[in-house]
Parts: sequence; structure tokens; C-alpha cells
Amino acid sequence: MSSPLDPDTILRLRIELRDIRPKIFRTVDVEAGTTLLDLHYVIQDAFDWDDDHFWQFRIAGVGYSAPDPLDVIRPESVDLDTVTLEQVFNSGAKKFLYIYDFGDYWVHDIRFNKPHAPRPGVAYPVLVKGQRRTPPEDIGGRFGYYDFLDAISDVNKEKNLENYPWEGPFDPEEMVTKLRRLEDFPED
Repeated sequence: MSSPLDPDTILRLRIELRDIRPKIFRTVDVEAGTTLLDLHYVIQDAFDWDDDHFWQFRIAGVGYSAPDPLDVIRPESVDLDTVTLEQVFNSGAKKFLYIYDFGDYWVHDIRFNKPHAPRPGVAYPVLVKGQRRTPPEDIGGRFGYYDFLDAISDVNKEKNLENYPWEGPFDPEEMVTKLRRLEDFPED
């Protein structure tokens, strides 16, 4: 096992939507002291999700999720503001899951890459790279997403786009994110 991390160390995470081809992914740099709750917001911004659904991290078979306001779905929860990526990394975990929207069930595989020192002048978290646009919210999971892609690419528009909760143009090749990009910070 590697030596323990300092909370200021930068962790590079590769986050990829499972079972979607071509791949949709984001690579982000975050401080090791980032909490799971903060990582949830980083993922929401990186993938341009709306944060309208229940979500959960799965680390070594254990679920970590925000408290259910009605205490019906997840009566037992961990204070996600106390669990850090530093702790997860130091536990020996090399990868873990983030599940967003228990209806559409978007599983994000998260893998740690090699930790590195912070770059001076960079305000973390940042997007390092990414590929493709995130599926629209409430599209019906991966199969609904594939149907949606077929519908928007149908030159005859025979399929009814009114069945989909999407307005305006949608380019699946365009990567959309709310995170600052590493390339926006000048190198010393």
C-alpha cells in the first residue's frame, strides 16, 4: 500500500458513465481533503446533471448517501461531510461507484489515478478532460438514451420527440460542464 496522503495532495479521478458507448467520461483534479458530499457536487457540475434525484456512493460494498428527508429510503446515513477522498484512498480503494437517479440508474465508475502536488495558481476542483455530453435528465436510463439518440438523428423525424423531456438542440458529441477547466489556468 502507498504512503498516506496529505489533504492538500491532488487526486486525479477518472469518472465514466457505465454501459454507455461511445464512452462519456470526465477526468477531474480534486484535493484529497474533498468530502464525499463535495465530490457529489463536483460530479454534478462535471457532468452537468441537475441534482434532482437521490444518489449514493458505493465504496468497498458500503453505501454512502445523503440523508433521506423522510427517512424512508435510507434511514441510516453517514455524515458525508466527514468522509474524505483522502480516507477512501488511504483505505486502499482504487475505484468506487457513484449512482445518480435511482430511476434512470446512472452508474459512474470512479477510478483514482496517480496523486500529484497542487499546481500553483489553480483553484481546485478542475476538469482536466472529458468526452461527450451527459444524457438528458429523466430520459429513461441507457436504453431511453439510445432511443433518444435515434430519435434526434432520424432525418425523417418519424419518431416523436415529444416523448422526451428535452427542449432545444442536443449534440451528443459536445462535452458540457459547469466545472472550471485546468487549461483555463496559466502555467507558471
